[in-house]
Amino acid sequence: MDQVRQPTNRSPLRILLAGASGHMGQIVSELIKQQPDDYQLTAVLSGHQHPAEAVVPGWPGHLQALAGANWEVLIDFSSPALLPAIQELLSLHPAPAVLATTGYNETELAQIKQLALTLPVFMSANMSLGIHVMQRLIAQAARYLYPAYDIEIVEAHHRRKVDAPSGTALLLAHTLQDEIHRAQGADLSLTFDRSQIRQARPADEIGIASIRGGNIAGEHEVIFAGQADILTVRHSALSRSVFAQGALKAAAFLSNRAAGLYSMDDLLDQLARP
Repeated sequence: MDQVRQPTNRSPLRILLAGASGHMGQIVSELIKQQPDDYQLTAVLSGHQHPAEAVVPGWPGHLQALAGANWEVLIDFSSPALLPAIQELLSLHPAPAVLATTGYNETELAQIKQLALTLPVFMSANMSLGIHVMQRLIAQAARYLYPAYDIEIVEAHHRRKVDAPSGTALLLAHTLQDEIHRAQGADLSLTFDRSQIRQARPADEIGIASIRGGNIAGEHEVIFAGQADILTVRHSALSRSVFAQGALKAAAFLSNRAAGLYSMDDLLDQLARP
């Protein structure tokens, strides 16, 4: 693979947007338009013509035009099905990539890790900074409260979301599992459906419940339920623009980074520095 094309230090940062015709893609496009000094939408990878002017359109099977376009960072808000096209495009035009898509299977995750050996790749199941602060808070709570408290996760999203539980719910669950294993050596299982389970709730599990309806942007709640009190940590996305803004921050963060797999933890650590 060729040397990564590093973004220039000048503004605006030139973006190729994958999934531009989708709901999140349209929000990212609008947000870029509102910040012309910082970002510029240069090209899109989509199955449909993009309404923005002066944008090079492309889709799987027609990637040569995109490979020759003048963009610096790829942002993906499409679906796992588009990953092969993204991989092919990045082989033609090596550049940093922000993968904001959820629902990857184990094979696809392995392919992304392989990609990160040669390119800077930013991947997160949720692009909200608030969710990742929540992630750190629940890890601390679990350290103190488990096993005296049962842990449950409830997530709610709009009716168009196809995967359940959400990638963010799984992110929170894995955070809790990892922290409890590290602190206490206990291994907790995940339970997604109690309808066929005829027994009392065991202590060594995390329950996850999913709600789909209307236009819910995203709700995630972690419940620590004790015998005499309940602690709830909750994050509510008031608008899906919070995910778009996080993806743009991630794109700026990747500028001039070495090859590797980056996450919101890396971005939070940078923001926390004086």
